[in-house]
Amino acid sequence: LSERTVPMSDITLSDKQRQAIEKLKERHHTVHDPTPLGGSDKCVMVKVEASNGSTMWIGIEEDGYAHS
Repeated sequence: LSERTVPMSDITLSDKQRQAIEKLKERHHTVHDPTPLGGSDKCVMVKVEASNGSTMWIGIEEDGYAHS
């Protein structure tokens, strides 16, 4: 996945996706803006970082289901 992110203002997120992103902010040191997965899929990818610098991408589906 590319490191390029799109500002949240340029992406239409469902309420459930917004809620999932807020939960990520409670659990991770840094949460980057979501990046659309592309195509007709409504999933967005969010890069998160731990305080030790390790990173992970998490997919958030339109219904708020999050997965790595």
